[in-house]
Amino acid sequence: MTIERLRAGGGVGIVLGLWAGSLGFAAAQVPANSCMNAPFVTVPGAYQGSTVGATADGTASCGTSGSTPDVWVKHTAARTAILWADTCAVTDFDSIVSVRAGCAGAEVACNDDSCGITSRLSCRVEAGETYWVRVSGFSGEIGPFRLTLAYADLPADPNPGPDIVVGEITEVRYWSRAGNTIAYSVGATVCNIGDTGATWQPDTNQHAVIAQSMFRLKHGRIEQIGQSWLRHTTTAANDGSCGICAPAQSGILGVGCSDPYGAGLSGEQSALGPKWQVHASSADFPFPPASPPVASPIDRRLQVLSNDIEPELNQGAAYFVEALLASPDDARADRAMNNASCRQINFGMLDSDPAMAGATLSQRPAISAWKNADPAVTELNLDFTENGNSARFIVACKSTEVGTGVWRYEYAVYNQNSDRAAGRFAVPLPSSASVFQVGFHDVDYHSGDGDDNINFHDTDWYSIRTDGTLLWETDPFEDKPNSNALRWGTMYNFWFDADVPPTSGRAIVGLFRPGTPGEPAQLSAMDVPVPRCPADWLPDGFINSQDFFNFISDLFDGSADFNNDTFIDSQDFFDFLRAFFHGC
Repeated sequence: MTIERLRAGGGVGIVLGLWAGSLGFAAAQVPANSCMNAPFVTVPGAYQGSTVGATADGTASCGTSGSTPDVWVKHTAARTAILWADTCAVTDFDSIVSVRAGCAGAEVACNDDSCGITSRLSCRVEAGETYWVRVSGFSGEIGPFRLTLAYADLPADPNPGPDIVVGEITEVRYWSRAGNTIAYSVGATVCNIGDTGATWQPDTNQHAVIAQSMFRLKHGRIEQIGQSWLRHTTTAANDGSCGICAPAQSGILGVGCSDPYGAGLSGEQSALGPKWQVHASSADFPFPPASPPVASPIDRRLQVLSNDIEPELNQGAAYFVEALLASPDDARADRAMNNASCRQINFGMLDSDPAMAGATLSQRPAISAWKNADPAVTELNLDFTENGNSARFIVACKSTEVGTGVWRYEYAVYNQNSDRAAGRFAVPLPSSASVFQVGFHDVDYHSGDGDDNINFHDTDWYSIRTDGTLLWETDPFEDKPNSNALRWGTMYNFWFDADVPPTSGRAIVGLFRPGTPGEPAQLSAMDVPVPRCPADWLPDGFINSQDFFNFISDLFDGSADFNNDTFIDSQDFFDFLRAFFHGC
């Protein structure tokens, strides 16, 4: 959704001064007690004023403002669109904003407390129709404000069924530190962009849960450096921060409606439950969740090591926070693939709130920030079905020449919502290749997030080189069901250097938990950069009979110097056969 905004400047009238500078109209005055004399304003625009000295001239359906002083402006819609109105930018009192189709006309929209104690609403306006915007305060409160008006395009037709997304990441809050570990929380606004209300009952297992994570992009590698427990949502606010909110009954997040969670709410320890109890692709979980004792202000919250974010130790790094939700209704409607959003943040002092940077990348997980920053990155969705539910892994990867005849291969694997998790990652590797700097990175669990309230085992995956393959794996499910699998909402990294140039090939993600009959045991990431195998004569990332036939054809044509000794003879044939039957 694109919102047009324009900041203006200028004089202030008795009650409401219109900031005229760049909008091209003169400052006007609004009688404090007369909706009938409300001045026309243009959109987009920003208008500064005050309700101090005004009298009550109207009412609104939200908040308590029937006897509170109010002021008005009016606007004739230039096009059929979404009108946004807010007092979020500069307002020092508990404001209420509403829109009417006339002084005594029907109320079109109303909002109280969408951005802190200030307000933001959206409503559909029809071209040529005039609408009145009222600014007032909660239960007698008065003060100065800044009213911002903007248009947004009408949304596309909603998706069928409930469709729950993170519409905006609003803030990040610093809580505390314990030694080298610092705790944060992420504020996020949840939106229903579907055409059906979603069940939102806080005292049952029929509501959404929200995971919070932090990522670092440094020296061409994106890594997850922290994660939280899950914020269980409460009663839906059903406000209009995401679009036109249709009225909804209690216990339902209505169509077009939002449910905001400030960073304070997101970090409320008593409302945070462990990941391990949630079946990610179905969003089934027991309620109430497991709740071991909270022993420290950092428990359950988004935990990050100070060395991973200290500016002096991470020069040139970029940081991103992610909010990922799981909702039972969303999963049943098969709408769970767009449930993650991310936003860049900047660190100043570590023991303070980070600053937000740029806009929210809505419906895009943080792994996408790598390709967003570097178009040379390949990113693939690996979608499959588990227990009748849709699940997704994402593989992002890149190869870079880092020296004469040496290439670095980087892979990031993100489990968005698979309960089966992953326990193995493999890429083809020629037996003749020399390999250096084999690496692995994961993210820690904490505060007892694991079966029986014991942290999931965090031993690094071990790497193994076999004929034609380089693989990383953890202990198998059959031996250690609590081992360090790549579980939902987490991302692991794999990398190495090799003296073999890249080609387009196939990497394998091996699933951790057994599936039901007919479900895959592994997923293939096709057309990713992998070291070229000499026996892959085409090359197409596969070694099969076509490579053999093509090599024989080239051998008889005199263009198959397989061993690069400047001679084409029987030795090339024997060397090719050796590589071919060894799988590389």
